[in-house]
Amino acid sequence: MFYLERLCPMFYLERLCPMFYLERLCPMLYLERLCPMLYLERLCPMFYLERLCPMLYLERLCPMLYLERLCPIFYLERLCPIFYLERLCPIFYLERLCPMLYLECLCPMFCLESLCSM
Repeated sequence: MFYLERLCPMFYLERLCPMFYLERLCPMLYLERLCPMLYLERLCPMFYLERLCPMLYLERLCPMLYLERLCPIFYLERLCPIFYLERLCPIFYLERLCPMLYLECLCPMFCLESLCSM
């Protein structure tokens, strides 16, 4: 053994630290020692996907982003809260389309006037 260690110092290191031996057999272990993230990616493939697509990482941190990707209306509602109100209460949507409805809701007198004018 000492003869081999003298010829190839790597054998000496492998005897002192078995990890070097394992790394020689499986180069992936060496890479994982250099970059722990590779180890995590092997244990949990989600980390690998998140490295390829950073949006997945953001969606894990903020589930709302995931919902917005599935259903764009959530994205619009975040940008413009009135869309959210309109989804909860359709009258807001109608009032936006027809401002007269808004006035009639505020003051029923407008409703009577519009009926009388017909």
